[in-house]
Amino acid sequence: MEPLHQYLKTELAMETEATAGRRPVRTLAPQPPGNPNLPGTYQPVGGWTTIDVAGKPYEAYLSRPRRLEKAPGVLVIHHAGRFIRPYIRDVAEGLSAAGYIALAPELLSGIGGADQFGNAMARITDALLGIPTERHLGVLRAALTALRSQAGVGKVGVIGFCFGGGLAWRLITEEPGISAATPFYGPNPPLEQVAGIAAATWAVYAEDDDLINPGVPALRSALDAAGANYQMRTYPGTRHGFHSHHNPDRYQHEPARQAWADALAWFGEHLAG
Repeated sequence: MEPLHQYLKTELAMETEATAGRRPVRTLAPQPPGNPNLPGTYQPVGGWTTIDVAGKPYEAYLSRPRRLEKAPGVLVIHHAGRFIRPYIRDVAEGLSAAGYIALAPELLSGIGGADQFGNAMARITDALLGIPTERHLGVLRAALTALRSQAGVGKVGVIGFCFGGGLAWRLITEEPGISAATPFYGPNPPLEQVAGIAAATWAVYAEDDDLINPGVPALRSALDAAGANYQMRTYPGTRHGFHSHHNPDRYQHEPARQAWADALAWFGEHLAG
């Protein structure tokens, strides 16, 4: 089984166990109103558009900073779970408020879109499992092409969450033209491909994450052996998915705010100019 597919199956099993009450779930603070990623210098101007993937249209959310003609681009890769479309919209708009042109493809839009599954994680995960990883990567490569074709785009980075963090890792092992990456609690890429990473990478991890954290030492060793430019940070008191403000079972405001600020600082250092 493909590594990312194994990750999806394990994540779904753990979520099911937690929902059934067999695994303790932390009581989290209420979700703040609005988009917590939004404060920034620029007003985001965005909307849903389509990108061409081998002759087939896929939906993607495009957001640009108003009155900023030239800016770096950031590809946003979503998680495997609830609230996909509103979450990637808010991430994209948060990026453009900070001065980036952001494009967030919806990986299920080629088969009717995530909304058809409601917020049923099992149905969304099954749909993603039915699509080979290489096809997901093909959509992301097409999205990179579409992002680079936007007027005024300079250097390009990528940000991904959970399953999307794993896809971000995979993408940067194969796309040397990506300048910076910030995978959030993503599963490892194939370690033999780590030597292909040229992107400066800031990796975000949760403290309580039995699914992802056991693989981190091996990834760190592979990155060190490859001489990669990277940093990793684990945010205390957090669980997997803590940045997702649309999911009150996972969201943790203060560490999410800090991780977002750190990701923007990393992009500011490695995409500006």
